[in-house]
Amino acid sequence: MIAFDLAYELTLGAACAMLARPAPSRPLTAPHFRHGLLISSLVYAPLCVAGFTAFPGWQSMYLLDLAPPFISATFAALSTAALILSYILGYSLTAALLRRLPPRPLILSLAAAWTILLVTLFAVLHPRALWITTYRTFHTAHPPDLAWGAPSSVLGGPATLFLLLSALANAASLLWLITRPRSSRA
Repeated sequence: MIAFDLAYELTLGAACAMLARPAPSRPLTAPHFRHGLLISSLVYAPLCVAGFTAFPGWQSMYLLDLAPPFISATFAALSTAALILSYILGYSLTAALLRRLPPRPLILSLAAAWTILLVTLFAVLHPRALWITTYRTFHTAHPPDLAWGAPSSVLGGPATLFLLLSALANAASLLWLITRPRSSRA
């Protein structure tokens, strides 16, 4: 889902800026910025494009009909650009804020924002978040059974496997970022 993906990229940018304590004088040329940008560009963005391809209606939360090939390709390209820009924005804002604030308020703000996003996506908008179907079916049919393993449910189907594999790829790349020797993060 694009809302989740954009929030992830903002958070990745913020995390990379927090790893660079003290904040460098030229943040967008620092190694930790480049390492995070590598993760964003080579791991997360391609996974998002795969998600757009496999689950186009779900990725847009059924707000846009992404079935026509031109629209789907355009959405994937624009979304990828937005993901990279979200990373840069998250990094830049956090680097600037860390010059004036300690990290704790920023971390608490991110945690609060993630809580609001997840509650909105999975409680308030749960049919949109948990139902894998086409744009047309979403807008013409009643929500089906969304229990684990149900054919149209995110839970227990192909989307779950995709999300699990994506999470593992992201976790591995984040582990690489976090465990890099301190001297290469400066």
